Amino acid sequence: MSGVLATAKLLISSVMIAISGAFRTYIAYLLIGHDMIFSNIAAVFLIVYAIYTFDRVKGGDEDNINRKELTGARKDIAYVFCALSFICGILILFLHDLILIVVIPFIVGYLYSKKIVIGKYSFTLKGGMGMKNLIVALTWGLFITGIVMKGHSDPIAAISIFSFLFIKTFINTVMNDFSDVTGDKSAGLMTLPIYFGEKKTRCLLMRIHMIEHVIIAIIMVMGMLEFEIIILLSCFFSGVIYISFFTRSSINSNTGSGIKNASYQLFYRWEFYLAVGLKTLSKTIII
Repeated sequence: MSGVLATAKLLISSVMIAISGAFRTYIAYLLIGHDMIFSNIAAVFLIVYAIYTFDRVKGGDEDNINRKELTGARKDIAYVFCALSFICGILILFLHDLILIVVIPFIVGYLYSKKIVIGKYSFTLKGGMGMKNLIVALTWGLFITGIVMKGHSDPIAAISIFSFLFIKTFINTVMNDFSDVTGDKSAGLMTLPIYFGEKKTRCLLMRIHMIEHVIIAIIMVMGMLEFEIIILLSCFFSGVIYISFFTRSSINSNTGSGIKNASYQLFYRWEFYLAVGLKTLSKTIII
């Protein structure tokens, strides 16, 4: 029975990340002001789910500590789910002439889950003082930007969307490193919170968070992106809250009061859901 439970947890462990990817795509469409292609948003969900679940299945030394609840899961079943999800995502993008864009997450996702050996040297994309964070942010930034900008040639809009997705994803991945410090240390991974320490990493994240949102606000005012002020303000304040409070060892997101846990889920895990929800609510009130 424990194996069944572990398998179920493995299969749903990447669902929230995949939904977050779909909402990022939705927000990117809003920012460029073009019609939504919901099948493309669904394709992002499927491909993100497949790649992150594949990474969970492959695992690593740090995962044996950080994700003990997945021990004993049926990996063969998970591989089938990954394959079906990835194939469905590819088919959707193929129908929209976007098949080449899948090459980016596919290659990076595969390499991310394996050690890369060149002669006598070996390394992994998961290690190296922020390299993992940069690779993941670059991958999903290019992937989603490539999808939403299909058929549009505005370079300012493309760069703006990419930078927004890149910075938000980079910050999110570093936030995950704060909760995985114990396992990462045991596996010998030198993540940013381990290398720079809690305070310096928090200051770094806050600076790039504020700079990015100020730049996007200026671009909106200049009319190069849609004036989605509710989306921007929601993401801005959510980021300020979770960077300020949930990068401190004294505040554990997994324990403590219900208010702390709810705040962590709302402003960090559900940052993009909250932004879209507030946007939808504002439209309803205005109508």
